[in-house]
Amino acid sequence: MQVMRTLGGLLAAILFVAMSLQAQETERLTSSNQAAKTFRLDPRRPFVYIKFDHIGKGAPVNEHEPSTRIWLHLVNNCRLPIVVSGGQPVEGGLPGELFIDNVVKLNPPVLQIHVSFSPPIEPDIAPVTRIPTETEQLPNQRSPAEDGPANSNAQAKQIKEEDEEDEAFMPLGYPPFDVVSTVTIPPGGNVLFSVPVNFVTKKWHFEISFGLDSEQPGEGIPEQLAFVDPGVRGSVELTLSYGFYDLPMEHRDAVEKLNRDLQKKP
Repeated sequence: MQVMRTLGGLLAAILFVAMSLQAQETERLTSSNQAAKTFRLDPRRPFVYIKFDHIGKGAPVNEHEPSTRIWLHLVNNCRLPIVVSGGQPVEGGLPGELFIDNVVKLNPPVLQIHVSFSPPIEPDIAPVTRIPTETEQLPNQRSPAEDGPANSNAQAKQIKEEDEEDEAFMPLGYPPFDVVSTVTIPPGGNVLFSVPVNFVTKKWHFEISFGLDSEQPGEGIPEQLAFVDPGVRGSVELTLSYGFYDLPMEHRDAVEKLNRDLQKKP
């Protein structure tokens, strides 16, 4: 009888261990399947992003560029390869540094909303008991001339002049040439590249265009079948922008000073 109880306890223990192992394996497979379904490799970050590396002296691409450059990593954080225009090795650049095409653009204007309201009546001012004539003006009230078309036109002219001044100093970036080469960044991969310090200011930023590639070789649409259906057209192009406030805070003052000094040069 004692032997039977011992065997029963042993079998129960074995069964419990087996069930625990099975539960752990099921949980592992479930977690693995859930991870495989997520588009981003690291869910804490965007699926494609730019990571700051450092600022320093570098070889200018042309005579109009400053010698101070910003080195960055273009990181692919998704489960599909991404394709970027560029990919040529940089002459005199850092080991592994590649040339990435980009375009410099003005920042969009800041939306300013003016809210008008009636000022409260001061205790020592008698309330208005009659409707004022067209030539009269209530206390603390702006005249029509101040808010009229002339003032609006002056503000619009000033904004236009500031934009034209910005465009005079703003570089073009590295737009793609007629013959476009590309580089494919695999999932989890990154490319080191650099831009002159004047590509990033408080007034403008640069943008990189990229597309998604197929997950496995041969999965893309065959070239001879791409235009079989005349009603199916279009290509997906994504844009990643990088501006002044994307820089780490400890480098912003130095970048702003460098760009201020560059604009003072004749």
